[in-house]
Amino acid sequence: TVINIEELDGRFSGANPGLTLAPDSYVAVGYTSGSTGQPKGIVRSHRGVLHTVMHLTNTFRIGNHDRLIVPRPNIRNYLYALLNGAAAYPVNLGQEDALRLADWLSREDITMYRSVVSAFRSFAGALAGTEQFPQLRLILLFGEPVYSAEVGLYRTHFPESCLLASSLGCSEFGDYAYFFADHATPLPGGVVPGGYPIADTEILLLDDDGAPVGGDRIGELAIRSRFGAVGYWRRPDLTHATFLPDPAGGDARIYRTGDLGRRGPDGCLFHLGRQDFQVKIRGHRVEVAEVETALIEMGGVKEAVVVGREATPGEKRLVAYVVPAGARRVPTVTELRRLLGDKLPDYMVPSVFVTLETLPRTATGKVDRRALPPPDGTRPALDTLYAAPRNPVEEWLSKTWAEVLRLDRVGRDDTFLDLGGDSLLATMLVSRVLAQFQVRLAPRTLLDTPTVAAMAEVIVGSLTGGMGTATLDQALADVEGLSEEEARSFLDRESS
Repeated sequence: TVINIEELDGRFSGANPGLTLAPDSYVAVGYTSGSTGQPKGIVRSHRGVLHTVMHLTNTFRIGNHDRLIVPRPNIRNYLYALLNGAAAYPVNLGQEDALRLADWLSREDITMYRSVVSAFRSFAGALAGTEQFPQLRLILLFGEPVYSAEVGLYRTHFPESCLLASSLGCSEFGDYAYFFADHATPLPGGVVPGGYPIADTEILLLDDDGAPVGGDRIGELAIRSRFGAVGYWRRPDLTHATFLPDPAGGDARIYRTGDLGRRGPDGCLFHLGRQDFQVKIRGHRVEVAEVETALIEMGGVKEAVVVGREATPGEKRLVAYVVPAGARRVPTVTELRRLLGDKLPDYMVPSVFVTLETLPRTATGKVDRRALPPPDGTRPALDTLYAAPRNPVEEWLSKTWAEVLRLDRVGRDDTFLDLGGDSLLATMLVSRVLAQFQVRLAPRTLLDTPTVAAMAEVIVGSLTGGMGTATLDQALADVEGLSEEEARSFLDRESS
């Protein structure tokens, strides 16, 4: 029998039914958010749920003095409070005003705050700095990477007696690693580590063939444990493909999370994003989490998501979605590219930047990457203002650049790379120039002369036999105002 707990009413008796249950008996079916695909029903056993309650109790020292907020209405979130005599407070953080929530946390003497990272960022980022949280002893963040910005908010607004914890977890198991920090914990780099595995659980790092990777190499995070989910509701095929028998024998199973990570010398795990978020750009494998971290570390960027989108069949480009920090000015694409270029290889610098007021999210608060809008083709905000082309050669180049780069318009002083250009698009452009003007340019021309105006000078100079600067300026002035056909005829006469 499956019972929907949201439909329970007074017809159900509260008496103990006196049933005898085996540890592996089903206790509940919970559905995933669907952030990485179709929602799946995950079957949980009494053994698995009670193990979760035990490790949460021991890790966070939960007792009858605690008052915990419950951001998600699932069985584990209630049991680890209620079985310890603590109070559980259901709350929809997405619908709470930050100042009202702060007052409520203080008034109700909440001792443990738990939410997805984005909810904490919105809440703490709106605090005035005068709020007091004397009873709050732990802030637990999950679901997304925790960046230095969130650590800064924690240290600014919450007492030194309060700890910050980040977790690694998945729907099929729950939390499997934690990292704790206080006001003095050093955090090199811009992202908080994933942390250390919980008791009775072994974390493996596997390659594509399922073999363990050594040293500090990157691999897929896999969980070896007796306490994971039973499987997927009415999906035996998916259950057998996902929950693998332990080669060492015994009743433990191995669950491959689909997340990438590496292990530090002291055993600390570092989360590097989803395996299915990996993108191959010009033959290089890109971990988008690294690009997102670099963007978050910049001033003026509150949130960032990077995805791979196909510009042409078989060719992907990186698209970055950024949310500005508060009322601060959004960095121009020129600034973003320059700052990223100082930290990352050129193939990891996104071709396109899209500014959003907020990122789309699933019902559980995670970023919904599938709902991100495609780039709309608007000319990006650059350091240079738009300047219209001045002559037919520039007009043709401006129109052709816009077609190749899939933009609504291109100015004569816009830089090719800032507009999202790359080596493939450069090859397409020089091919069109050859067909139109019979001028053979190397793709590198777009690095040496990266604007429409500069390329027009190269084309006119080539057609007129490499004339001097003064003569070239006069030639450009002469074609200004002519039609494309008249300009072509004029340049042909000059070069003969």
